[in-house]
Amino acid sequence: MKPTTSTIIILLGVIGLTSCTDSHNSGEFAMDDQAFRNNVQTIQGLRIYFGHQSVGRNILDGLRQLLIQTDAKGLNIVHLEDTTQLPGSFLAEGSVGRNSYPDTKCDGFAHTVRTRFGDSLNIAMMKFCYVDITAATDVKATFDKYRSTIDGLKQSFPRTSFVHVTAPLLIRRPWKQFVKMLLGRAGSPDLENAKRSDFNSLLVKQYADDPVFDLAKVESTYPDGTRCSFEFDGKTSYAMVSRYSSDGGHLNEEGQRRAAWELVRVLAETAKGRKR
Repeated sequence: MKPTTSTIIILLGVIGLTSCTDSHNSGEFAMDDQAFRNNVQTIQGLRIYFGHQSVGRNILDGLRQLLIQTDAKGLNIVHLEDTTQLPGSFLAEGSVGRNSYPDTKCDGFAHTVRTRFGDSLNIAMMKFCYVDITAATDVKATFDKYRSTIDGLKQSFPRTSFVHVTAPLLIRRPWKQFVKMLLGRAGSPDLENAKRSDFNSLLVKQYADDPVFDLAKVESTYPDGTRCSFEFDGKTSYAMVSRYSSDGGHLNEEGQRRAAWELVRVLAETAKGRKR
């Protein structure tokens, strides 16, 4: 049924009230250069593998920016597809699976860990992309596949620390949701981010005792520390802060640096935990 004029006015008002706004955007990314250099020093002698796709490349671009900016030395970032001979220590990265097919990413990550590295890794991690979790996704099934993959690897390689990565988000576009409703089309942007938030909640809860790189939290946190959140189906969900994105999903330079900073911090904390 086509919405009435009064319904449209009410919905526009709700959209305005529930949108993430720019009112929390004051401030810039503050970073302690020495703390970053210390964290890099902590992980530079390790063998680390990161399986990802395009947002992962954004994060690594941010890491390279920070290494130059802080004059941090000693971290070997190696693209797996470009080499057959790895140095003694490294942060090896490469693509896994196909976008929009999360099971292929789990399988690709497991295959690379088992066949390329075996039990030689100190730390390993993989991440999904925002396109892997959409309005049509069965979140429980996707999470169960991830859990069975990681738990199987943990059992096979007990000396490797597996860092879990929350699924990245998109910025909110309430007007897009409104247009879809007017056109009677299924699947809203808010539903997609709500499903990503549900996946992330399952991951954080399941692996509360493991290291977690909470990428979604980085993406959804304003410079003042508040988060870009909205209510969907009676639950609080999160969206990316628009100032961190170049196109609504990928990270711009500020978003890249923020994510890379947190990644290195989590890796350093994981490395320290291994020594206890």
